[in-house]
Amino acid sequence: MNELLKLVKSDDLIQFQKQDEFLAFINKEPPTSWIKEHPIAKGVAYLPIDKVELLLKRIFQEYKVEILREGQMLNSIYVTVRLHYKHPISGWLYQDGTAAVPVKTKKGENASNMAAILNDAIQTGLPAAESFAIKDAADKIGNIFGGNLNRKDTLDFKPMYSEDEKKKQQVTMAIELLEDAENEETLREVFTGLGALMADKRVVEAKDKRKEELMKNENS
Repeated sequence: MNELLKLVKSDDLIQFQKQDEFLAFINKEPPTSWIKEHPIAKGVAYLPIDKVELLLKRIFQEYKVEILREGQMLNSIYVTVRLHYKHPISGWLYQDGTAAVPVKTKKGENASNMAAILNDAIQTGLPAAESFAIKDAADKIGNIFGGNLNRKDTLDFKPMYSEDEKKKQQVTMAIELLEDAENEETLREVFTGLGALMADKRVVEAKDKRKEELMKNENS
């Protein structure tokens, strides 16, 4: 049972490390050549929807957009979406996003005057609001989707586990598993299941030491 608990803890550690590496990746800044000026909000940088969708496909492979609600607010059309994406480690997750675009009207007219609204106002405005809403949801996943483009005094994401720290923790776990082996057969199974760690000098020494202890116990 003790060995099983340690295996669980070891698996958890590997998951944490994988998650940490993934977070470091999606919190990189997007390529500067992709960044454009927002077509509605002047002076605001943004990542166009085609680049956001490309990243969603490349990073998550599977994603889907659920429209939660849409409507008119003052002089704008708004859309709220739920962006579902298949996280490579955690499985299906989601983020919500909301956006609005002005209703297109005849020059000098107000959207409150229904007669002044252009015929294609909904046809063009609703998809545009949906696209901006998807982008708003994706922004919350990580910086690579443009989440930090218009923020000041931001902090860079730094992984929690360095490569040296990862290796050290993996070796420690491996040695603990070897020390808990109750017989030579279990010791051999544990050691051969350690993969690349089998070549680590500290792990080999721990295996040999435990083997000697087990042999002495058998002969006593």
